[in-house]
Amino acid sequence: MTKQEYLLRKQTLLTLPEMAGRTVCVKCLRPHSCCFCDSIVPFESQSSLRILMHPKEARKEKVGTGRLANLCCVQSKIIVGVNFSQNPEVQQILNDKQYFPILLYPGEGAHNLSHGPLPFHQLSYQRPLFFVIDGTWPCAKTMMRESEVLHPLPRVSFDNSKVSRFAIKQQPLSNCLFYD
Repeated sequence: MTKQEYLLRKQTLLTLPEMAGRTVCVKCLRPHSCCFCDSIVPFESQSSLRILMHPKEARKEKVGTGRLANLCCVQSKIIVGVNFSQNPEVQQILNDKQYFPILLYPGEGAHNLSHGPLPFHQLSYQRPLFFVIDGTWPCAKTMMRESEVLHPLPRVSFDNSKVSRFAIKQQPLSNCLFYD
């Protein structure tokens, strides 16, 4: 765990008032009695993953899909914010020629991975790095609107054959997905 990751987790712990007085795991942010970190088997991947997490998601969700993905994928990292256009870490990645940055976000012009592999010829000499936006759909839309640096990135999506089982949350479009 890097110093920055440790400080982010420590800061997140301090902003969780419902956890005050409880001993929690610093990896999954769950009470030790509910920690499942011993069950997680991290894996290596040919691509890297940067989870762009909305601050509300970082504060409120103890174990959301973004945190789980980060714990599972060795080449992943969470970056918290709303506007990533001036974020030094995002800027460094976008300027690093070893990576081919791709945005996992539905929309017009997104390449549907359910219909075939990535068509990008650069992938033969650059490592794919996927940016994934982690937040509620309203927060994700705000993050996309504010983060103009993400707009020119090639986008990918996938078909969603599952329907959300959330009773109080709904998918805004058929290609948007909520997991429970």
